[in-house]
Amino acid sequence: MERGSHRLLVQMSYASLARYTSVGLLVVRGFLLAHFLGPALFGTWTAMRLVLQFTMFGHMGARTGMLRDATLTAGAGDHVEASRLRQAAGTVNVLGALVVSGAIIVAVLIAHDFRIEESRYWLFLAALVVVRSHWIYTQTLLQSHHVYALRSTLSIVVSAMSASLGVFAAYRYGLGGFLLALGISYCGGIAVSHARVRWVPTLPVDLRRSLALIRSG
Repeated sequence: MERGSHRLLVQMSYASLARYTSVGLLVVRGFLLAHFLGPALFGTWTAMRLVLQFTMFGHMGARTGMLRDATLTAGAGDHVEASRLRQAAGTVNVLGALVVSGAIIVAVLIAHDFRIEESRYWLFLAALVVVRSHWIYTQTLLQSHHVYALRSTLSIVVSAMSASLGVFAAYRYGLGGFLLALGISYCGGIAVSHARVRWVPTLPVDLRRSLALIRSG
């Protein structure tokens, strides 16, 4: 019991360290982006960040419901049902991200005050929404599997990649390069996460479990 408490304390401490480290890296990234992108493009990225914050609601609570229900179900010994709940949450997550991404594309196509170059950046963002949403889902998936150390480590690694590779890409290729580097960073974290839990998304259409997860979340 004492060893278990010590292990939990270590994991919580590492998770806190990872969170603060990631935030620190993102702050540094922000200052460097402001320098390399210039006022106009950095302003565009700031607007994109606001949009990304609102896209967090695209999963409609299914990720939160999965973290609660799948974890409890697996703890009770029913790993088959826990896997089905995770798959159902994955379906809701992907569909929600696609709807949000489609809404951004439609908004860009019908907006007449966008310059051609700026429209291209927003189309990049529409694709990034899907990748980022799945990255956040995989972080929740690792947490539901109790793989806390890897989750924290990947959080730091992805933040470091987006800060280093992203800033370099912004310096060389502008906002488009930064968005591409950000997507690559997320994809790297997703690949390692899925390799670790050996999980391949099948995206089943499971209305009953999906609605239950949304209600729970």
